[in-house]
Amino acid sequence: MYVGNTSCNVSMTLNDNILPVVDEVKDLGVIIDSHLSFDAHITKTVARAFTRANLIHKCFTSRDAATLWRTFVVYVRPLLEYATCVWSPHRVGQVNRVEFVQRTFTKRLPGHDSLDCKSRLLRLHTDSVELRRLRYDLIHTYEVVFGLVNGAASDLFMLITHQSHPLLWYTRGHTYKLFPHMEHPTCKTE
Repeated sequence: MYVGNTSCNVSMTLNDNILPVVDEVKDLGVIIDSHLSFDAHITKTVARAFTRANLIHKCFTSRDAATLWRTFVVYVRPLLEYATCVWSPHRVGQVNRVEFVQRTFTKRLPGHDSLDCKSRLLRLHTDSVELRRLRYDLIHTYEVVFGLVNGAASDLFMLITHQSHPLLWYTRGHTYKLFPHMEHPTCKTE
């Protein structure tokens, strides 16, 4: 699979066998496509989550909202949160599709159908899926910056800790500042 620029037509071989070119692969449960859009992964994840959410409403005889919500948290939300540091949606349409699973489920809970989404989440003492993904991203970034996970922070972003650095003249607060790398990889046919 070629990521990004698909004009690279370099044949890859393994033991003199030419490897086929594919548009997407599944690695550790995450479907990765050549454009890194994760549309296929989001579509499959949302479909699986909807299936489980509907089965909860269909199979449970209890109509207690707390019991049904707890079941959703145990069986559906892990699907929506698995490996989000890798595939977290950034386009509005993708975010809405993932969020729609929880919104639909909470609207079907007894006594919650007349409330707006924010009120339902407050009553259930929970956050939106988007806010939970943001929290996981911040926790993972903290772990990377302080060396609590394998991998170097310098591979992901520039970490500048000196207040005298020219990029820090407009910032305030703590001395740990993260900046994205400004270089863009290009296809090389070496």
